[in-house]
Amino acid sequence: MLFIRNLSEHWAIILVLIVFICLAVIYSVVVPIFEPPDEEHHYLYIRHLVNERCLPVQLEDGPRSHSYQPPLYYLIGAMATFWVRDDDLPFLLSQTNPYWGYRHWEVGDDNKNRYLHGDWEGFPYSATPLGVHIVRLLSILMGAGTVFITYLVAREVFPKRPSIAIGAMAFVAFNPKFIFISGAVHNDNLATFLSSLAILCSLRLVRMGESALRGFLLGTILGLSLLAKLSSLPLLPVIGVAALLTAIRQRSKMAFVRSALAIFIIAAIISGWWFVRNIFVYGEPTGIKVTLKVWQGERPPDYKLYLSLLELPHAWISFWGKFGMGQIPIPSAIHSALGWIAGAAGVGFSIFIYQQLKWKVFGAVNFMQLLILLAHLLFSLAALVGYISLTVAGSMGRFLFPAFSAIGTLFFFGLSRLIPKNLIGILAAAVNLGLASLSVICLLFYLIPAYVKPPLLSQEEIEAIPNPLDVEFGGVMKLLGYEIEKEQVRPGEKLSITLYWESLAKMERNWSVFVHLLDEEGIIVAQRDTYPGLGRYPTTIWAVGDSIADRYAIAIPETAFSPTRASIEVGLYYLPTGERLLASSEEGKVLGDSVQLGWIEIVPREGDFPNPLRLEFDGRIALLGYELERRSAYPGESVRLTLYWQALSKMKENYTVFVHLLREGDQIWAGVDKELSPPTSTWEKGEVIVEEYELVISPDAPADVYEMEIGLYPPDMSRRLRVKWDGTWADRVFLSKIRVVERLPSASSYPSCDILLGDFLLWPREYHTSLIEFH
Repeated sequence: MLFIRNLSEHWAIILVLIVFICLAVIYSVVVPIFEPPDEEHHYLYIRHLVNERCLPVQLEDGPRSHSYQPPLYYLIGAMATFWVRDDDLPFLLSQTNPYWGYRHWEVGDDNKNRYLHGDWEGFPYSATPLGVHIVRLLSILMGAGTVFITYLVAREVFPKRPSIAIGAMAFVAFNPKFIFISGAVHNDNLATFLSSLAILCSLRLVRMGESALRGFLLGTILGLSLLAKLSSLPLLPVIGVAALLTAIRQRSKMAFVRSALAIFIIAAIISGWWFVRNIFVYGEPTGIKVTLKVWQGERPPDYKLYLSLLELPHAWISFWGKFGMGQIPIPSAIHSALGWIAGAAGVGFSIFIYQQLKWKVFGAVNFMQLLILLAHLLFSLAALVGYISLTVAGSMGRFLFPAFSAIGTLFFFGLSRLIPKNLIGILAAAVNLGLASLSVICLLFYLIPAYVKPPLLSQEEIEAIPNPLDVEFGGVMKLLGYEIEKEQVRPGEKLSITLYWESLAKMERNWSVFVHLLDEEGIIVAQRDTYPGLGRYPTTIWAVGDSIADRYAIAIPETAFSPTRASIEVGLYYLPTGERLLASSEEGKVLGDSVQLGWIEIVPREGDFPNPLRLEFDGRIALLGYELERRSAYPGESVRLTLYWQALSKMKENYTVFVHLLREGDQIWAGVDKELSPPTSTWEKGEVIVEEYELVISPDAPADVYEMEIGLYPPDMSRRLRVKWDGTWADRVFLSKIRVVERLPSASSYPSCDILLGDFLLWPREYHTSLIEFH
């Protein structure tokens, strides 16, 4: 048996553990409460156990919860925090950020916080923040236990090669997402710790053979793992593999029967009650089905397996660094680099397996132990794919964390097979340094900016504000000035606008800022609505005299119509009611409910077609551009749209285009569904087709701004083709908006031109051009 007899000889282990714990503590302090994935639900489970002294139940008509989760982690949290008061919990849960997750796929600091945070959760902690941080510390200890067990797992397989164990340990300890989850209230931490411990016991079972004590210990750990989280289920076949390999080594069929029965019977005694209870409560042993219905995340019954496999790359990304609920990503270049390194590790491990098969060295203990680690990885991947097929929220890399010790050992061992043995120690140091540096980079450049309040302006900075203004909004906020990044912008680009705000009074409401780009038709081309500080500095926590520079990156849609001019309008409103604050000048003159800062030009992108685009539908057909006859019309009139298509590959099916004008709730007020002509099955790769569509607006269409959606579907109408635009995947694309204008009374209905001109000034401004053209 492997023991650590002299800790001084293992300074690297101690150093890795210390650095991990320090990083996890810093992560847990930097990340505000309830920002990690589902942390509020995990903590509510704990409080339910404390207050109700019974297990929670997820009701089909009840609020969303994690009540279906096994209870062990929450029982530990309840025992540690039963004495902490939670009367502030309803208030904290009410402080939601309505703008969180804006363009969530982008790296940045724009509304990455799900909740609003203030001094009420600062140090020294009390009430709910205190309870959350106590449980977070317990999670950190569980994470540290996983890191240490990973070292023991690797030493068990490679007892004479400590460098491999140090490298495997670093792979786990300095994974940024693992540190993030370790500093959160999350049952993944206990499940990962117990699963790693079960794998260590399985490896020792193979090496040392069956015994009553080892069977009892492994059965106990397995039972506790199943009470920690259902992601521990892959342990069942893995431990079965371990029992089988043990029997092969001992050349005894009964050894397999005895060890397997002992392990699984003890596990069933410890955890079986939970699954039986779920059958009575939910009608099935896991409770997942009712939860998926409540969370509205259930896949359709005909969801294909290959579609689940297509989501594995997202699982790889989130395995390393999609923080929060996935709205805080790290640059894709980092994921790509880590992917190449993992690929190299896979090549090294494959070379090792080939050599073992070639030399027929199947009975070696370390080879059998590696097979157990490989089995844990493969069964965990299979479980992940299965879970993805059940729910839209299944492609989370942290669901692989229970197999982390196996993954870390296999990863570093695979890399070590590609270099000389005398360089493995250097490789271990490089992995430690590289991944630890990555964890620090994620902390400094992605996590802290996502949650820290914006700095207040000094007097010198206020005096240097460009384009100074003195516009008050409702007597509570003042716009001190602004800065516009550029005068021209293209569709698909961003326009940066900086507004300088000052608080004039203590505010009881959280006022939202809006920045709208309105084109010459009065249509909003692009907009940015947010609480100040990009969600991190709501107005209720401002002190009188606070001043900040707020920079808004306004994304111009790829499909925006061009060329056109757009005015920049700014204002403040209260979200629940839409009430706007009136703006007034320094002299007290009311300016309206917004302020116009200037104009910008939206110019076309380079291309051979009007409104050039490159939107690919399932890699088969590309939309290269579009042209509109006009962008405003009366009810009953028509709008002519021209689309420019290109074949990206040879197609067997004939696809149909749909073009719809939509109003609120996806109500269709004009539409055309038309098979492309000539049929797409006759198109040659690279061929460009021009199609025209006549959209007749319903005569009773209300005056409003309408969305124009387009897309493609096959003859059987089974599904729409998918397209990626403006950073997200969808089954339709929105082109330029169309304004439907209310028909004005004819001139003959007025007794004189004077009456007509008098009423002219009272009508909305979008009517003015139409009326003048009419006369």
